[in-house]
Amino acid sequence: MSRYTTHCSSLIGTLVAGLCLDGCATTIPTGRDGVEWTPLRGTVDKSLGEGVHVVSPFARIYKVDLREQER
Repeated sequence: MSRYTTHCSSLIGTLVAGLCLDGCATTIPTGRDGVEWTPLRGTVDKSLGEGVHVVSPFARIYKVDLREQER
């Protein structure tokens, strides 16, 4: 194989891996908590705290505001 063919196959592999991993991470901002729901397990017992989390691409993450407001 030539260097061009090797480079193209490497680039295609990287793009495919990137597309497969798209949507596999979520960020929970400060003052919020994340509740994960998946089609197979339903609502997951453990909540997601602040920060970046790796989740299933099929999961839905509901971000709940935990901050208290005063008038």
